[in-house]
Amino acid sequence: MDSELRDIEAPADHEVGFPAEMRHLAESASPMAAMETAVQRLEASLRERVSSASPSEAANRLNVSQLGSRALELGLIDAQLADAINGLGVMRLLAITDQTRLGVDEAMEFVSLVAAVLYVLSRPRPAPDESVNGGLPSRECLRRCFNHGQCALSPPEGALRPDVAGVL
Repeated sequence: MDSELRDIEAPADHEVGFPAEMRHLAESASPMAAMETAVQRLEASLRERVSSASPSEAANRLNVSQLGSRALELGLIDAQLADAINGLGVMRLLAITDQTRLGVDEAMEFVSLVAAVLYVLSRPRPAPDESVNGGLPSRECLRRCFNHGQCALSPPEGALRPDVAGVL
């Protein structure tokens, strides 16, 4: 995964030294220390987003999986990213229960996954009316736009474009 991420231009504020830092920690302290530090960095990023979106939220009490679920509920991330975050939480718990099987290479695989999630979190999220469905907006978005007469996809007379009319 490191090689795949290396070919993608990361945002200016993305922490490109993160995997190297974690490798050093895994080799000098322990693989578990690198995993815990990586999870803490992910938790901090999620905590910041959840707290910003919902200031009254007690985000400091939530673990990484709970933060991912809360971010999904708030619409800050999509379901696939929430699943990835949940998976990282499970992997972390499995590593804690059997640390004898955890080496530097396994810790670095985990760190690579955390780095990928942090990268996705650092990218701008598409507007709610953008769809992964061939560029068409979601059915709910079309209904809202059509019912309120404010759909940017409709011609001036208010009728839906032919290519999106069948989605309703």
